[in-house]
Amino acid sequence: MASGTEEGSKADSELILETISALNDKNGCNKSAISKYTETKYGNLLPSHWSLLTAHLAGMKDSGSLLFIKNNYFKPGSVAPRKTKLLPRGTVLPPPRPCGLPHKLKDPLAAAVAKFAAGFSRAPWAPAQGR
Repeated sequence: MASGTEEGSKADSELILETISALNDKNGCNKSAISKYTETKYGNLLPSHWSLLTAHLAGMKDSGSLLFIKNNYFKPGSVAPRKTKLLPRGTVLPPPRPCGLPHKLKDPLAAAVAKFAAGFSRAPWAPAQGR
């Protein structure tokens, strides 16, 4: 990577775009792949190469020169748009499934006994408490 001047930044941007084009991976290129390619092509690099590369990639991503998708860098326009399935007109989709487990069914007899028992403060045959 070159110096921090504007001229050096342009050269670095061109170098990064050239590297991405040369690697020509449909899944894009991550930072380490770009760094390895640059090192093999240009030999010994500055010790601060990794941090300079990180800064240039971030700047290019922010300016729109590169796309960053799933930790990989792409040139704009090189990523094919997602294909969506079109449904024929009049197709009715089923309602979405609820999340989680289904509710437990309540026992109607147990509910009736609990409701009946709730009407009594105590069992009629039990002695009153507190005497």
